[in-house]
Amino acid sequence: MYGGVQPEVAPYYLKNILFPVLSDYFQKIIERLVNQSSIEVKKSKIIYQQAEDLLLTELGLKDWQPTEESIAVKSFSESFLSSGRLDAEYYQPKYDEIDNYFKDFKLIKIRDLINYPVSSGATPKAGGDDYTDEDDGIPFIRAVDLKDGEVDTNNFIFIKRYVHDLTLKKTKVKKNDVLFSIAGTVGRCAIFDHDFEANINQAVSILRFDEAQVKRLYLIVFFNSEIGKMYISKYARQGLQTNLNLNEVSDLRIPILDYNLQGEISKKVQDSFDIKAKSKQLLEIAKIGVEKAIETDEETATAWINQKLESLGVKLI
Repeated sequence: MYGGVQPEVAPYYLKNILFPVLSDYFQKIIERLVNQSSIEVKKSKIIYQQAEDLLLTELGLKDWQPTEESIAVKSFSESFLSSGRLDAEYYQPKYDEIDNYFKDFKLIKIRDLINYPVSSGATPKAGGDDYTDEDDGIPFIRAVDLKDGEVDTNNFIFIKRYVHDLTLKKTKVKKNDVLFSIAGTVGRCAIFDHDFEANINQAVSILRFDEAQVKRLYLIVFFNSEIGKMYISKYARQGLQTNLNLNEVSDLRIPILDYNLQGEISKKVQDSFDIKAKSKQLLEIAKIGVEKAIETDEETATAWINQKLESLGVKLI
């Protein structure tokens, strides 16, 4: 391995790397673990899609196709005086169609939902002294870490404790916060379902609220749906980097479905997350199982794998 900023292995050396060959029986166990993990991922996607389909069906937008009309004629009073916007994208007819669908539902603004002001972090200078490694640092969540409704922990960067406690003390993330991207890929939405400390950069905002009116996972599936993305794109400002300011986020309106229906949608989303987590656990069991087979023996590794599978309630197909 060589390289400075990004270590790499030259292709020439790959063919000379030695690896242990385990028995066919043990290899098949690992293969079944990996295959089962793939099956769980597919299940997770299907259930999440069911949640989104249910949402769109109840909104009357399941099979909706936006108009291809790209020209809207608005008077000055209908445009700038009422919205403060002069950009043509804001007045696309497809957005009027979405607004017309939403009129059939109770709408709530984000500012009327939250119990903590919408806030975003700041980003210390790249490569500066404010960053550190995983052992000493606090996870620093970026928009790229918001994936499929969850916070992806695989590619965190880390800031020093004093930055978290002093410079960015107002944007400390709490468990069950909804995180919403406001720059770059605007509108990515995810639940922070972790117990560890974390903070956010300037491209991410915190939506903190109880569930008296709106379920958090309902909000997430709405924003991440195709309709939600289109709705947000109306308000996003184009430039070198697409963005929403915090006031614009606060003014976003959410169509409110029956609370029990929100619960049904939320349960599907949570089930999807749980199944996806199980798929990751299966891969981790496969990886550690191979390590144990190399370090001890296959019999010990197989017994450990079976014990872990039993605790997960998993039977390999």
